[in-house]
Amino acid sequence: MTGRFLAAAAATAVLAIAGGPALEARPAARAALPGFTPQETEAGAQIYAGACAMCHGKDLAGTYEVPPLTGRFVANWSHAPARDLHAYLRKAMPLFAPDSLSAEDATRVLAYLLRSNGLVLKPAPAPRKGADPRLEAVIAPGPMRPR
Repeated sequence: MTGRFLAAAAATAVLAIAGGPALEARPAARAALPGFTPQETEAGAQIYAGACAMCHGKDLAGTYEVPPLTGRFVANWSHAPARDLHAYLRKAMPLFAPDSLSAEDATRVLAYLLRSNGLVLKPAPAPRKGADPRLEAVIAPGPMRPR
C-alpha cells in the first residue's frame, strides 16, 4: 500500500515538473473563451504580419530581446479578462508606434493571438455598438498571473 502511494506520488511529481498532460488546460475549459469570427481572426493575422511580426517574429516565437507570444504568454495573461490584453495592445503596441492600433484592430490581433496559442474560439459576431462583451471573458484557465 505504501509502495503504491509513493510510486503514485513520484509519478505525479515527475509529471508536474515536466509540465506533462496533468497541467494542460482541458479543451472543454478552453471552449468557454470569448468568440471571434474567422474573418476577425484572419484580419488579425494580417495586422500581426504588418505591425507585430517584425519584432515578435512571423511564428510568434520572439527573439532574445522580445518575448514570444506563445507558451508562457498564455500563462502571463491567464485569469485576466481579455479587455486587459486588449488595452495593453492599444496602449503599448507596436513598440515603435504605441497607441496606433484602433479598437477594432486590437480586437482582431487579440483573436489571432488566442487562436495561435491553441485556444478554441467559438464564432460569434462582433457587437454593433458599445463595449464588446467578448472582452469581459477570461483569456485562459491556468495558473494565476502575478499582479
